[in-house]
Amino acid sequence: MNDRRIAATWCRVSSQDQRELSLDSQEVAVRRALENQGFETPPQYVLKVDWTSLDLMACPEFQQLRRWIANGEIQGVGVLDRDRLQAQGLQRLVFMSECQEHNVQIITAQGLPMMEGPEGQLVELALALGKEKSVLRAQQGAKDGLRDRAMLKGLPTTGNAPYGYSFRYNTNGNKRIPVALEPEPMTYAVGGRIWHMALQGVALRGIARALTEDGIPTARGGQTWSHTTIAQILKNPAYAGRYYALR
Repeated sequence: MNDRRIAATWCRVSSQDQRELSLDSQEVAVRRALENQGFETPPQYVLKVDWTSLDLMACPEFQQLRRWIANGEIQGVGVLDRDRLQAQGLQRLVFMSECQEHNVQIITAQGLPMMEGPEGQLVELALALGKEKSVLRAQQGAKDGLRDRAMLKGLPTTGNAPYGYSFRYNTNGNKRIPVALEPEPMTYAVGGRIWHMALQGVALRGIARALTEDGIPTARGGQTWSHTTIAQILKNPAYAGRYYALR
């Protein structure tokens, strides 16, 4: 008799979330929590994404997670905390209902456990609505800050140059003025490799897997490349010589 209990790990960050919650550190914490509950976490059921919590239903990896649940492939889902799930209340309720329908347990590595039953769903809806409002406020504040940075200070909207590049500044009195993007010695060749592989027809996941297997750190110093990161690099117009902001 097969009594194995298989769980998927769901690890998520986004531009609005705290970046110190790296995908790799989330996976370690979630795996530990799942193992404490008697679940196994095979590598093929590990999902790591860079995606906003406001619309996870549009995330391909999240749809994959839902298929595993619907097909009965997993009996558990591990997350760092409930904020790694949807910020939209109705979307979170739909996901919770799908898990309950297929007897899939949601395990949180930190914070209070996910609440079940009608009363629990009402609580989760309220928590999700609060999260949604905080994310929207953070997004608006970030937009206002970026606009002031560009229009009032004459600086790039981000201090992070595109992968493989760094900003070159000129100094005018006490003001540093960005004048160009220049190749960054440690990462420029990796950026070129990404483009070369893409032009050869290598799939995004294949590029990410190759960089991960070669032990090349990600832009944030992580150990695992994701295909979404590769897609963002390939879509960035800066690599074609066009850099602009607030559009």
